[in-house]
Amino acid sequence: MPTDANVGTPPAEELTKLGVGPDWSVLLSETHDIVTLIGADRRPIWVNPALERVLGYAEAPENFPAAFVHPDDAEQVVKAFDRLVSTGETSTLEYRVRHADGTWRWVEVAVRNRLNDPRIRAVVAVARDITDRRQAAGRGEGRAALDGRVELAELMERWPRPAVIHSDGLVR
Repeated sequence: MPTDANVGTPPAEELTKLGVGPDWSVLLSETHDIVTLIGADRRPIWVNPALERVLGYAEAPENFPAAFVHPDDAEQVVKAFDRLVSTGETSTLEYRVRHADGTWRWVEVAVRNRLNDPRIRAVVAVARDITDRRQAAGRGEGRAALDGRVELAELMERWPRPAVIHSDGLVR
């Protein structure tokens, strides 16, 4: 496997080594989640094109993904990765990463140790941007509240006449 991270579809020989057929290659390239294969040395082996769609990077910067992590979250991420490599466990983390435009984005990362799998020999990390969800939660807008507002808006669109929702919750 290459020592520098490749962004995009891995070459055919790399896919063959990983036991990944052409159909999986397309899926890995088209998903909106960032899929990264990371070696035990914490160096990326491969990153799918979602890196550009989600975080704005056309290529994996040097020291990816460590270079992305918010300084306040870095220790947690390093400890979790080291624990994952030594124990073989699976982990899910939430932390901040730097977007190419300089802003910080929250990601949820599911990580699985596949270093001992001869077909993969990497830690597999799948990251998705959860910034909007974190911001909504910070404003006290849990999923139920957001769903409730959507339902209310839909109800009001179908209501045959003007209506006022009073403090007692009744619509008149």
